[in-house]
Amino acid sequence: LVECSEPHHFRTEVGILRMTGPATGQKKTCTSGQPCVIMQFGGYELVDGDRIMISDSCLPQLSAFLFGFLNNGIMIGSNDGTVFSHTTRITASGGIYSMCWCPFGAPCQSPDNFQVDSGNLTVVGPYLDQQKTCVASQVCEISEYKGQSLSDSDRLLILDTCGTPFKLQRMPNDAMSTQSDSFGSVVSWGPLRSSSAGGIYRMCWCAATYPCSTYADFIVDSGTLHVLGPQHFQTQECLPGLQCMFENFRGYGLQDGQRLMALADCGFGQGMHGFPNSGISNGATKDGMRYGWGDGSLER
Repeated sequence: LVECSEPHHFRTEVGILRMTGPATGQKKTCTSGQPCVIMQFGGYELVDGDRIMISDSCLPQLSAFLFGFLNNGIMIGSNDGTVFSHTTRITASGGIYSMCWCPFGAPCQSPDNFQVDSGNLTVVGPYLDQQKTCVASQVCEISEYKGQSLSDSDRLLILDTCGTPFKLQRMPNDAMSTQSDSFGSVVSWGPLRSSSAGGIYRMCWCAATYPCSTYADFIVDSGTLHVLGPQHFQTQECLPGLQCMFENFRGYGLQDGQRLMALADCGFGQGMHGFPNSGISNGATKDGMRYGWGDGSLER
């Protein structure tokens, strides 16, 4: 018997094996909120119609469709298989993903069809589903805002829904952040205090490489901003000669111990004449819903 267990046993060259497919170890970059175009994708005998899928991993047990890309993250090759593009803007979370390849003619429909790892795609952008809090009547600054390759020149816009014109009212700078520090991890709306209504709003992100001039540039929903404070335009009634108290004050995240001040114009002047304690209420009770002014009645 001829032994065939070591390389030196194989001395007869019988031909050439051509391995069609992508080069490995490639590194590409896209930015969330912008179209994703992968150019100069390398490989051997690539063709139009080859596909790549952007996924957390190319291993069958770990691969999955990725949120925020059109067509579940599957991109079709053009220019002889060297260009892959999504002309629709992506909204994926910032991160480093695998580019998993599948050849033209194969099924290329489910994640387990894409097992050839051609390298990494870095998506510049914030992580999704972040939870941050600001308080009405205070300066709003967000710390530990996280993402991939963020910049101090990135911007946040607080909206009801990202990409729509409904901005958070009474937020400084028309609800758009004015500055970021620490590589985009600290976001501020400047030194002015917010007087926005309490509620739940969306933190919509735009990269520094984009115009960031209108709400339509802010389509990346990076999570929830909880604004703790009262609802606007409430009506309460007190009568002269009687103690002023009500227990249906409405808002979001209200707490005991907070106070109201009766003023003709919020932030200016003196407390309204006739109210005890110069117009400043007792600390709230009943989870911030009950307010009263001292033990005395309103002066007539």
